[in-house]
Amino acid sequence: MSGETQIHSTKVLSTSTVYEATEKEEVLHEKFFRFVQAVLPGSLGGAARVLTGQPFDTVKVRLQIQEYDSKGVGLQYANSGDCLRKIVKQEGPMALYRGSLAPLVGNILLLSVHFPVFSAVRKSLEETELKSGRLLTNKSPLDFFKTIYFSGAMAGLAGSLVSTPVEHVRIKVQMKGSVFKGSVDCAKTIISEQGIRGMYKGFLPTTIRDFQGYGFFFYCYEVTLKYLKGEQEYLEKTATKPIYALTAGVAAGFGLWGSMFPIDVIKSKMQADNLGSPRFKSMIHCAKVIYANDGLKGFWRGITPTLIRAIPVNAAIFLTVETSKALLNPK
Repeated sequence: MSGETQIHSTKVLSTSTVYEATEKEEVLHEKFFRFVQAVLPGSLGGAARVLTGQPFDTVKVRLQIQEYDSKGVGLQYANSGDCLRKIVKQEGPMALYRGSLAPLVGNILLLSVHFPVFSAVRKSLEETELKSGRLLTNKSPLDFFKTIYFSGAMAGLAGSLVSTPVEHVRIKVQMKGSVFKGSVDCAKTIISEQGIRGMYKGFLPTTIRDFQGYGFFFYCYEVTLKYLKGEQEYLEKTATKPIYALTAGVAAGFGLWGSMFPIDVIKSKMQADNLGSPRFKSMIHCAKVIYANDGLKGFWRGITPTLIRAIPVNAAIFLTVETSKALLNPK
């Protein structure tokens, strides 16, 4: 082989190698961008949830976990307004934001799980429907409900792995007279005393709550959005108008909390319980104690600030998510 031929072959191989490397780099960039498209909207929505709703959540938790005094009478807070006034007067306005770090980090992670899992499960179910010859247009209300509800429930189930420890820490720090300096101190104490298992106290009620709640969370959002857009525009997945995202987001919040608030009360009680000598032996035992003390109304204590909170918080979540999607997926 002549020297010129060798040089030419070397140049061809070099060019081919550079081309393959560039192609691989482009594939990696594409995969990374798709990952960002899937995860970032939910992450930003999680941040919006906490920044908007933490004061409401503090009031909700205080109302849920309060107990009667030793004589069996005299709850500390009469209602949401009374609770808010006492917190601000006795502990200062920043007490409403106590324990914000854990839910801020946790909700960024949580919604970055919820939205991609919901989308993935829904896509899988709809592809199965298409393969079986069923059209996505003109689906019956029941079939639409089953697809969206199950997709949302799976998202909630996956998210409970994150929400359980995050909410356990948040509740411990939000309690009046909390001995913890903050979220990190609380997490360290729980782990040092009870290990990672201690962080997952209340896992069963959280899992049941999130399965049920997020099924209705996503269903109420999607069915409202479908109504507002009209079926054709909805199926074409056109960009969502801000007013539609806000309206459907509020519906999602009401669906979430209205469908699972009693189990949330049980979960909060269990997670607020003493670490060393817990009062509640199980979820069922906790429910029995609540009913014995307060009857059915005990399972709905704190619902008012929760529903008020649901309006700005869930409107902010979906407005943020839809705006992020539009920016990341320009058409």
